[in-house]
Amino acid sequence: MRIHVKAWGSPGRAAGYASKYVGKTFEGAEGAAKIQKLMDGDLVRLTELVGNLLEVARADAGSLDLKFESTELAPWLREVAESMDHRLGAGSLGLDLQLGIGIHADMDRKAMGQVIDNLLSNAYKYAPEPRSTLITLDSDGEYAIITVTDSGNGISPRELPRVFQRFYRVGDEMTRQVPGTGLGLFLCWEIVTLHQGQIKASSPGPGLGATFTVRIPLSPR
Repeated sequence: MRIHVKAWGSPGRAAGYASKYVGKTFEGAEGAAKIQKLMDGDLVRLTELVGNLLEVARADAGSLDLKFESTELAPWLREVAESMDHRLGAGSLGLDLQLGIGIHADMDRKAMGQVIDNLLSNAYKYAPEPRSTLITLDSDGEYAIITVTDSGNGISPRELPRVFQRFYRVGDEMTRQVPGTGLGLFLCWEIVTLHQGQIKASSPGPGLGATFTVRIPLSPR
């Protein structure tokens, strides 16, 4: 598996080096800045694609090695969301964070971070500018509840039951022109299920955005 990880990672590293080269070589040039921004966006998507493919392969092989530790969710969630926003282009997600404090869960921080990254990547890819992305954190006494609400294309009622299926992609042909594999939400479901949690999607309908709700058990008191 180690060889495959290196092979899949090489395109991402190459794109990263190229982006830095463009920025340094043509520093101050408006055209180069636009090119670098496009390259950076492509790099994020490529990294996401590679990560999803590798994690799904590991899940299929039963080799997802999760390391659970008690985590205070508010600072962790803020860090993950702001990091993704920075990688996509500072402010591009239009983040609104409404995070309850003192909420802890036993989880694998990296794996759950990939869940949030996938949800935010979708919020970016499928929403026109200016985007609006609301993230909330709350608790019902048994579960930590994270919601991600985007301003994207929305989901029709007939598609909602299928969004977490492997390879399923929501929307019409225009929507499907956005690069993707249909693995991101499937991987989210796999990871959340391994945390003894649940994930669901809801939407008022096409063109009206969507909300993804993640529930994972609280840390024992």
